[in-house]
Amino acid sequence: MLSLAQSSDYLFCLEWTPSDTGPKVLQYKKIKFNPSQKSYKNFLDTSLIDFKKSSINPSNSISLSIHIDNVLLTSFNYDLNIDLEDYTKWYENNVLNPYVVENFDIYYYPLNNKENSIMVVCINKKLKANIIASCKKHKYDLVHLTFDIFSAGIAAKVYRK
Repeated sequence: MLSLAQSSDYLFCLEWTPSDTGPKVLQYKKIKFNPSQKSYKNFLDTSLIDFKKSSINPSNSISLSIHIDNVLLTSFNYDLNIDLEDYTKWYENNVLNPYVVENFDIYYYPLNNKENSIMVVCINKKLKANIIASCKKHKYDLVHLTFDIFSAGIAAKVYRK
């Protein structure tokens, strides 16, 4: 599997394969991520020039963690007596800007807290389409697309581990 994580002006590339003792890292490289690539259009064209996949790894799977600047992140509290699907429709119609609703894929994640909060993550549809198109062009199966707040590195910093 090829795992990529964007952090500011770099793309961290890690190729790994499963083994009996856990993941076996085949190669790692830090590649300059050009600001013009922030739209992720054909981003693998330039990234894979500097990172040649190992012949040992038969997988064409890829996971990508994009920088948090590439998503909109917010939250709201809701009433448990109202159906969550009804509430999210109301939220999109009355709180979110119509531009966001039309141009972003919106994901809702209920949080387990006293306030009954929902985390809202929005990713630009064009950016997401560019990522998928670049992966397909290079015959990679995109199995994970996330953003850096959910990465292990960020979690370690938050919990000081």
